[in-house]
Formats: sequence, structure tokens, C-alpha cells
Amino acid sequence: MKKVILKQKHVLGILLKKAASWHFSYYFLKKARPIACGIYVTNRCNLRCQMCNIWRNPQEETIPLASYKKIIDDLKNLGCYYVSLSGGEPLLVSDLDERLIYSKKKIPYLHMVTNGFLLDDAWAKRLAGIGINEVSISLDGLEEKHDAIRGIKGSFTQAWKAIHNLKKYAPKITIVVNSIISPNNISDLYEISRLVRKNNLLHKFQPHNDHPVFDNQKDESAKVRCSREDIEEIKKFIQFILPLDNIVNSRYFLKQIPNYFSRQTKGGIFNEACIFGYHHCEIKEDGTLFPCLTGMDWRNGFALNASIMSIINSERYRRKLKELKKCKLCKNNMYICYFEPRITFPLSHYFKYHFLEKIIP
Repeated sequence: MKKVILKQKHVLGILLKKAASWHFSYYFLKKARPIACGIYVTNRCNLRCQMCNIWRNPQEETIPLASYKKIIDDLKNLGCYYVSLSGGEPLLVSDLDERLIYSKKKIPYLHMVTNGFLLDDAWAKRLAGIGINEVSISLDGLEEKHDAIRGIKGSFTQAWKAIHNLKKYAPKITIVVNSIISPNNISDLYEISRLVRKNNLLHKFQPHNDHPVFDNQKDESAKVRCSREDIEEIKKFIQFILPLDNIVNSRYFLKQIPNYFSRQTKGGIFNEACIFGYHHCEIKEDGTLFPCLTGMDWRNGFALNASIMSIINSERYRRKLKELKKCKLCKNNMYICYFEPRITFPLSHYFKYHFLEKIIP
């Protein structure tokens, strides 16, 4: 993950200042000060991904524009460096332009996750003009497999068109291809990896995770259970991608993926107290704030009836942060958006899980 952010040299100095300020707040003031935030701007989606329950949520919601702007103002006042917009599908939000423009004026690093289906040349030009830093687009296999996983025919073709639109009309935007690893698509991933490298793109991987089930919803998402043969194939693929220079993931994360599928995640980061909520926060499409969605099962977030600063400083939020320090749910769901920040921040974790990983086999 650090490879993507460090590529943006014009905002690197800002990041270093924010990181220094966070370490002071955490170690000396004992306060949470999120420098990164994930915003699920809407749960509406135009795809029907097998592994996802977000589009199955019967309650469709999008953060209202005025509420969204207040969230961005609050994050700026907190000293937030990084905001990632996802969904659902962000490009379904009718006033997304205004939201992105507003965000980019306040937040140094702006990232958007999209399936690419709606990202035509006009959108690519608009994103270039806004100056968004990074766009992630998913490719989970070759055409037949990707379309089957994503539930809509033509989604592979549209994703590749989106990538080429960004390369042509928004060359300053960093493009990252996201791919899910599972026994069901592992044979396709070798060719996807070659295709991504051939097009000079960065590549990020995540194992298939069981998705949360929302209220009044039947869990119909695809589940993955691996045989020994499946796990051996996954190990071979991990060894294939480990030396590649376009891989965004840390070596430590990638090496844990076979252990995750065999339900043998233990030791290392899994034994560390979780302080994710001290440097990150998340906001759902209903406008509620979470120190960690997974740790709270995507439920009972903090209503934004005051500034984010005052909520984070509240006794209730502090109690939740202390409670989440003992959380071990990342052993069961290896979401990259939790795992990679945890092994990168604070700096002691970076030294342990990045630097030492390179010199100690």
C-alpha cells in the first residue's frame, strides 16, 4: 500500500507531518486522531457481485450532499490526510463531481474505488480536472470468470475500457487494479497479472472474505471453503506474484493469505493490540461513524450529531476504542483496508512487518 502513496511525491511532505502529529497525539496525549477515513458514500450498486452483501441491502441510502461536506470539513479539522470513497458504486451518485471537488480542496490524498462500468471518457476527463490522486478498479479474472463473479455480463469489458480511459485522459491519476483471490479464480489470475503488468499498472490482491449480513437481509453471498489442493494452488500463486515490482501489497500480507484460507492465522499482527481506530475511521452510507466497521459488525455506529472531533473525544468513543484493542476479527476476514494499515502504522509496526520482513526470511 505504501508504494501507491509514496508515489505521490508532491503530498509526501504533508503525510510525514501528519504522521508525526499522530504519533505525538497517540503516545503523549493518548488520543485518537484519524489521518485516514473510508467513506461508503452509497450502498447503491450496478453490479451483483457474488461475494458482496452491500447491493443486497434492502435499505438503499446515500450520504446527503450537505452531510457529506460537513464530514469532509470535520476530517480536515482533524488533520486527515487520506480519504477513500467507495460504495456500492460511487459513480451512481448524481452529484459526485461536487463531492470530489469539495474533498480535493480539503484533503491531500483522495482515492476512489469503482467497478469501472460507468467510467467513460467523459468521466475520466472530469476526474483528471478534479485532480483525484488514485482510482482502484476490480478485475477478478478473464472475461467469463470476471463477469460471473461480478454478476453482470460485460463488466470485464467495461472495466478495461475504464482503465484505458484513465490512462488516455487522466495520466496523472494512479490506477490500481484490485483482484480477489479464491480457489474459484486462481487459474485466471496468472493471466490477469501478466495483463496488468503489460499495461504498466499497479496490482493489489485480497483474499475472498465473507461479507457482513445487514438487518432484514438473507445472506446469499458466495462462501469459500478450501481443500488442501486449493491451498497449495494459492501458495503457488503467491510465490508467483511476490517478486513482481507492480504489486501494491506488502510481502507480509501476501504470505498470510494461504494461512487465512487454511484457518491458521496466528502470531505476528494477529497477536498485536488493534489500534486501527486510533489512526483510521469509517463512515457508512447512513452517515454513522465507526472506528472499525468489521470490529463493530457494521452496526451501532456513532450518529454524526456533533463534530467528528467531539465524538472521537467522547467517553463512549474512547471506551469503544479500548474494547476494539482486544478484537481479533481480522483473523477471520482479511480485508486489506484493515490489515495493511495495521502493519504499516505506527512506525514500530512498519519496522517490524515491512523492514524486517525483507531481511528475515
